[in-house]
Parts: sequence; C-alpha cells; structure tokens
Amino acid sequence: MRKAILILVVLCGICFGASAQSVGDSVMISGRLVLDFEGVDEPMPLEQEDVFIADHRADHLYFLDVLGKTKTDRDGFFSFKMPKGKYIVWLFGHMVFKDYYIIMDMGTTHREIDAQTNVRLGDWKPAVEECIQIPFYPDGEVQKMKVDGVKVTVR
Repeated sequence: MRKAILILVVLCGICFGASAQSVGDSVMISGRLVLDFEGVDEPMPLEQEDVFIADHRADHLYFLDVLGKTKTDRDGFFSFKMPKGKYIVWLFGHMVFKDYYIIMDMGTTHREIDAQTNVRLGDWKPAVEECIQIPFYPDGEVQKMKVDGVKVTVR
C-alpha cells in the first residue's frame, strides 16, 4: 500500500512540474488595429477584423504556416497566447469598412515579432493605399430612401 501511495505522489509531482513548465514557456502577443484614412474624421478601431499569427520561417507571406486566427473586439483589440518564439502577425490587405472598400499597403499588413516575453504591439495603423466609396452598400448614398420632389405616403 505504501508503495502505491509513493508512486501516486511521484506521478502527481511530475504532472504538476510539467504543467508549470508549459505556463512559463508561453507569452501573450496583443495589440489594437486602428484605421486612419481620409474617409474618417479621426482614427477608428477595426472591429471584427481577422488577425492571423504564423511561423516566421516562410520565404514569402503567401506560404506562411498559420498557427492561429482571432478577431478584433469592438475596440480593435486582439491577442494570442503562444509559446516563446518568432512569429509573423498579419491581416488581409483588402477589407470593407462602413461603405468603403479599402486596399492596404502590403508593407504594413504584417509585423515580425520575436516573442521571448509578452509583446504589446500598441496601436497598429496599417497604411491605406486606396479607399473606394461603395454607393450601393447598405449605408451608402444609393440606399437612402429620399428623392427630392417625391412625396411617399404609406397606408
């Protein structure tokens, strides 16, 4: 009986040691996506935008080994919990924001990170290469229910 209890105590000690080791090897990578271009009055957080994290060893951005994906919250914040190491955090270069189709400068849509401790990217403002207003978008000008000189009566 003593032998069984001793083996159980040793196994529990090994399990607790293994879990403590993995916690110390992980880091938090976080940031905030903010959109700033001539179509907005002041910088705005990018809400519900996909952010990816990948292994840094790819030859080109198109060949990245995706390790995780998250969405920004309503204030533009995102975070990843990863093992210590080198990563690339990126987002797609094209998106729809309100009634604008936005094309990002591809040189600003990714960040290389050496995460040996927690990394806070701060406000990340990808540069807008081009923004095109979409008139047929649900909030666009074409969708407004007002026509000058026309009176509508609903029964």
